Amino acid sequence: MAQGKLPPELVRRIDQEVEKTLTAPAFSDKEQSVDPEIVGLGYGGLAKYLRQELRKWKRVVELSGAKVY
Repeated sequence: MAQGKLPPELVRRIDQEVEKTLTAPAFSDKEQSVDPEIVGLGYGGLAKYLRQELRKWKRVVELSGAKVY
């Protein structure tokens, strides 16, 4: 997560570095022993995922009749 006004080239660079880390054998081996569900979503992937989750959970709340203040 970062502020929305981050320059796109910086966001892409950070994404590349995170991807390198996530795919590095040393990290991958250690990560698999701790939590096998860590996933890199890539550039723009987090925003898409969050939109999907918001739609899903909004509908769940509506169906439940719960009130959100």
